[in-house]
Amino acid sequence: MSNTIADIIEKYSEETRTDPLFYMIDPPQQKGEKKEYAYTTTEEEKADAKVSNPSSIPVTFVPLDQTLDIYKESKGTDQESLCDGLLYTDSSLYLVELKSERESWRKEAKEQLENTIELLKKSGVLSTGGKFASIKFKHRYAYACNRQRRTIRNQHEKQKRFYKENGFHLLIKWEIKI
Repeated sequence: MSNTIADIIEKYSEETRTDPLFYMIDPPQQKGEKKEYAYTTTEEEKADAKVSNPSSIPVTFVPLDQTLDIYKESKGTDQESLCDGLLYTDSSLYLVELKSERESWRKEAKEQLENTIELLKKSGVLSTGGKFASIKFKHRYAYACNRQRRTIRNQHEKQKRFYKENGFHLLIKWEIKI
């Protein structure tokens, strides 16, 4: 595995897609086996999120979780918890955490998104001279998606606070709109 987020973007980026509709899957971990990383597909079966791209804007997916070895400073053997991946266009960045139904999934997804944002900021990937320096992201989104909860009520106050603290719009829904 690579050591930096910039390396991950170079090594693991999927082919840029222009599909008007595609899906994201985070494969379940099999007991005793190494977990696979998330990927995109045109097949809806077992999808954790739906990506709607009606204008067929070129979009690239990069898996983050399971591709990056970053350890917590306080506990040298504990890995940082990252979101499953990111999507980007020439003007927007989408961080995506994919969940299956379980209790407290929203809180866990939000924490993983916040942690990923912090690590991206620390790594310099989002700053001048970083991997995305030439891209002026007009929009930054953090999506928490759950295949079992396709309709989710909005939590405006939490979303406003998340934006103020992180600079990303928090969206808790199954469908990601490009």
